[in-house]
Amino acid sequence: MAAFMLDHTEFHLPAQWKFLVQEEGNAFFTNAAGDGLGIYFFDARPDIVADVGDTPALRNFYREAVASAGMAMLEVDAQQLAGIASVRTLFKGRLEPRGFAFLGSYTLPFAHCSFVIKVQSLEGGITGLRESSVMLMQEPPLQCDEESGGIIGWEKDAYDPSYTAEFLPNLADAAIYDKHFPDHPLSRVRGYLDEIGRELAVADRIRNLPPFVYQHPRKQHWWKPW
Repeated sequence: MAAFMLDHTEFHLPAQWKFLVQEEGNAFFTNAAGDGLGIYFFDARPDIVADVGDTPALRNFYREAVASAGMAMLEVDAQQLAGIASVRTLFKGRLEPRGFAFLGSYTLPFAHCSFVIKVQSLEGGITGLRESSVMLMQEPPLQCDEESGGIIGWEKDAYDPSYTAEFLPNLADAAIYDKHFPDHPLSRVRGYLDEIGRELAVADRIRNLPPFVYQHPRKQHWWKPW
């Protein structure tokens, strides 16, 4: 695999993405909204500790990985992309001094390498309008926790209500609100992922690479003589 090099023309993206530059294993694109798309090639066996088709295991793996990076996991799903078993992810990160970055990706893992198609959009200008509007939509109205000062039920993990962390998704991150805020960075990133999922085509050279197979840790057997 050392001789394998990324050729961005082997990924046929939706028409809105305009090529900017390729730098070794990475290729970068932009669109009219000023958002970015990158194709990244990793010349090493993927470090995914789960079967690509095992959605619950993938969510557990990515949940811990993004939490350690100070981000929140909004979505993780196993998905076929251009006929390749892939992982669709959507994460949220904090910006300074305020606002959020939204990062959506498709990871295409193979036996000895992987490709990641990542789209991102950042909040700018006035922030928090989506959150405040969604908060007002809730019926019955949300209540404040007098002890913590937080809003009861506002923040929770996307898949496991018992999971706790310092940074979690909130109700405004749900896809059902995208139609109310079509120009919000989160809505745009979700739309980009949907469009890529429908339209992406990949060259046979990539699609025919040996597939990634998760190698479960070997169970240790203790043998004793009869």
